[in-house]
Amino acid sequence: MATLFMMSLGYAFVAADVSGADEPEETVLRIGFMQKVDSLNPNMGLTDAAHVFYGLVYDSLQSVGGDFGTETNLAIGWGPVSASDPAMVASGEPFGSVWGFNLTDNAQWHDGEPFTADDVVFTINLNAQNYNEMWAYQPYAYFIDYAEKINDRTVRVHFFDRDTGDPMPVAFAESLFLPMVPEHMMREMTPPDIAFSWTGVFEDSDPPIVGTGPFMATENIYQEWLDGDQLTLVRNPNYHWGPDKGLYVQFDKLVMYFYDDATAMSLALKTGGLDIAQFPPQTYNAIKTDVQSGDLDDIDTFDGLKCTQYWTEISINKNTAGDNQFRLDPAVRQALAMATDKTYIVDNHYLGLAEEGSTLISPVNEKWHYEPTADELYNFDIEAASQLLEDAGYRYPSDGATWREVEADSLAAQEMWALVGDKCALEMMIRREFPEERDIAAFLESQWALLGIDLEYEVMDEATLGTMAYSYGYDTMIWYWSADPDPNFMLFSQSIKAWNGWNDNMYTSDAYEENYSLSVMELDPVTRKVYTDNAQRENYRDAYYIILAYPHQTYAWRTDTFTGWGDWSEEPCRSIDAFWGGNPIYFDLEPVPDVDPPTTYASVSTADGDNDWYVSSAEIHLSASDDSSGIDYTKYRVDGGAWQDYTESVEIATDGFHLFQYYSADTVGNIEDVQALEVKIDTDAPLLWTLQVDGIDFDSSNVTLAWSCTDFISGICLVEVSLDDDEYQGLDNFTTWTSEFDPLSTYLDLTEAEVGDHLLSVRVKDNAGLVSEVSLNFTISSSSRILGMTPLALGLLVAAIAGVAATAAVLVMLRAPKRGSPPSP
Repeated sequence: MATLFMMSLGYAFVAADVSGADEPEETVLRIGFMQKVDSLNPNMGLTDAAHVFYGLVYDSLQSVGGDFGTETNLAIGWGPVSASDPAMVASGEPFGSVWGFNLTDNAQWHDGEPFTADDVVFTINLNAQNYNEMWAYQPYAYFIDYAEKINDRTVRVHFFDRDTGDPMPVAFAESLFLPMVPEHMMREMTPPDIAFSWTGVFEDSDPPIVGTGPFMATENIYQEWLDGDQLTLVRNPNYHWGPDKGLYVQFDKLVMYFYDDATAMSLALKTGGLDIAQFPPQTYNAIKTDVQSGDLDDIDTFDGLKCTQYWTEISINKNTAGDNQFRLDPAVRQALAMATDKTYIVDNHYLGLAEEGSTLISPVNEKWHYEPTADELYNFDIEAASQLLEDAGYRYPSDGATWREVEADSLAAQEMWALVGDKCALEMMIRREFPEERDIAAFLESQWALLGIDLEYEVMDEATLGTMAYSYGYDTMIWYWSADPDPNFMLFSQSIKAWNGWNDNMYTSDAYEENYSLSVMELDPVTRKVYTDNAQRENYRDAYYIILAYPHQTYAWRTDTFTGWGDWSEEPCRSIDAFWGGNPIYFDLEPVPDVDPPTTYASVSTADGDNDWYVSSAEIHLSASDDSSGIDYTKYRVDGGAWQDYTESVEIATDGFHLFQYYSADTVGNIEDVQALEVKIDTDAPLLWTLQVDGIDFDSSNVTLAWSCTDFISGICLVEVSLDDDEYQGLDNFTTWTSEFDPLSTYLDLTEAEVGDHLLSVRVKDNAGLVSEVSLNFTISSSSRILGMTPLALGLLVAAIAGVAATAAVLVMLRAPKRGSPPSP
């Protein structure tokens, strides 16, 4: 007779108590950058990310609309003071040399102090009257004589020719993008400190950065900047555009995140960690392909010319520096321009995400861009470029020579820029931070070699390159420019007025200077366009800048977290790049209501057994994702205990069945349903008692063998036997046995067993897959044969199961069936 009991381990899920979940948090716009903010001081930063930051925190008198148009900001009205104004009559200043600005009544500094005309006068005079120290905004300040306060809401700015000191009309006064700084915080600071030493933070101020912009710094802003991972800003609740224009920022917080790796930034966008980011060309193309194929949902992309009019150029130094200055010959520069394949560079190094470069103002600024005519263009033509050098006196010294040399009839020899016999060789500086520019330099090296000009390039950090550039001791470099919507900014930067300041290659020419100066003074936009076109034409023809490309902005953003991104092709200055304060996109963006709870994923690190059992301690890892507002917290509990905050992996080490429950909540209060994970652990193999001989009676032809096995956790699932090291044979799964003893379907045939010693082995396996084994030696004597021992059946009897143990007392009986009959089933 055999009886078997299998313990069934039952459980019930316990409902989670989430009544103490946190209140919904603020809505956050998360922006990714591949550059960091290099300074919190608006007079020191150079990176695009830094200028985006300044535009968020500080206001200027005007701002820029989505279509490049000038918009009101701190100034709600402006214009040239009438020539009949008594003050103008008295001073004799020409019309257009004094501009009046009417200021908003509704602006205040982030520390609560009112914004007044004193702040405007302080900021403008700080820059204009300390021109050499306050270098950051020289394109505006060069022409400013001084600012004066008329009353608390009116300021007049007087413009002049800094070279002569005479009053001078200016056309760019409606684009004075100097960030206004607080006079009450900075009046005791010296200009050199403000320009070069100030961190941008006031230690005892709340908040620590004091501007009037739509966003305010948090108290930890300086530490965040030192850490370099992110900068957190909060909405300015008192921003003046509300009462001035009826426009309000509709989210609570803005976080700038900084990445060293484009792949990591792409993953953050795809998983909801970012709302928008600008990507390098290769990464952007991969995202755009996935969006277009439908493999990536809830993301949109845009690539088009940058609103900052960003372009990259080969800059050729006009300074008479170095032993070999043959680059100063116009024929050499023109030949280099003709040997620069911009089409190849755009297609292969910018992956098509750029337009071929030409003149100083990008075509994104349709109003002021000048495009050379077909007759003016330096078309790519290696043969024509080679002939130009040949005719200009730069020739190969012999048949088969690799490099050209300066000969006596060349302009370089005649002007003593180089010596006869000097090799035609150039050096080029390249930014380390932009790998595509290193590849462009390598391409130029191979292309210019076809001209007989040897190019060697050196890769360096951008800070080093900038220092070298403004020492004017280099041959050539690849660098870049960005510019304001008004053409004055860019044209000033190539004028003699900007030498030892913004001009990075000491370029000047009489025709350029004449047209630039006229463009500054001309108030009629149609006539002014003639002068700006002429200046761009002259600069292009002189070829001290070979503008390679106008790279695209390559942005991707989520459509399931915010709406209101707008059409950037129609309004380029909606781009995050637009840093002139009060970018319209920040007022149009609306958070998409987040009604979906987050999803939490659990994984287990352990040694797997059978039947979903683990045979070692289990380490449980949780990860949560939320496509909208982001994760606020994740909680868990074990076996119905107290809920705990998940911060790191959770270990469960005790044997038995465990119920692991978990859930997450997002930042707007959506709470996930409780999820459960069954964790079954059995680290001990079954117990198997030594086989014993209950009795040996040869006369009765009976030998009874017995053993016992137990497993306290997962239970016995399989018993197998082996005779004399033969393969193990199973005794059926315990769950198939009944309480009545029945012979098993497995028989051990000992008919042919020889007289003598034998080995019977038993192997027991539990439900977790753990195994125990034991063996018994026994002997068949000759009397067994005499008694006619025939094939023997093996039976099993299981008893004594109690508590959580599954215990089997197993009897092996050797008995002979009746002669002539088959084994019983």
